[in-house]
Amino acid sequence: TTERQPLPLPLSLQQASAAKLLRLLIMNHSDVTAGVLQQNGVESLLNAMGNIHYSDCQKQASICLNLLIESSKDETLSEKVRSTVGSDFYKEFRRDPEYVYTKMTSIQAQLLRNVQITV
Repeated sequence: TTERQPLPLPLSLQQASAAKLLRLLIMNHSDVTAGVLQQNGVESLLNAMGNIHYSDCQKQASICLNLLIESSKDETLSEKVRSTVGSDFYKEFRRDPEYVYTKMTSIQAQLLRNVQITV
């Protein structure tokens, strides 16, 4: 596959800010989780985790997705994400969501940028 052009910095900043805001909403309003899942938020967060050109975006998306998995009432969500990203990466992500981006390979980042998942 061809490599995508990096997002312009303002879009990367928006992506990181959106993930952080979403995390805060999930933390403070339990009903938000279902809406995020319905709006395909998992795929968007996985795509943002693959944004190698702006590490804060990767970090915020990863932390938010981890919280989303923990707070979801969908018992299959964790397994769906694991099967999408692979067991090894999933274990690393769940163990250290804040810094998983520092251990990510270029192949893993490309997979995340292009992943499609239906929850």
